[in-house]
Amino acid sequence: MPTRGPLPGRLSARQRRVLELSATGATVAEVATRLDLADGEVRACLSSILDALGAGSKLEALLLALRAGLIEGPSR
Repeated sequence: MPTRGPLPGRLSARQRRVLELSATGATVAEVATRLDLADGEVRACLSSILDALGAGSKLEALLLALRAGLIEGPSR
């Protein structure tokens, strides 16, 4: 899966948490509720994550972050 830019070694704690919750299938509204954020803040965070990872979609960002060990996947 090609990326548009280099994969950074770090994401902020908030970005990692948003991605980890997204990896469980949580919606933007669910992530916002869990993190006590507004929906727009979660969307803005997801947008900055896509830019940081050079990803074209949330799914691609999740895969890149999981493969790079930046976040942990959902436990089985």
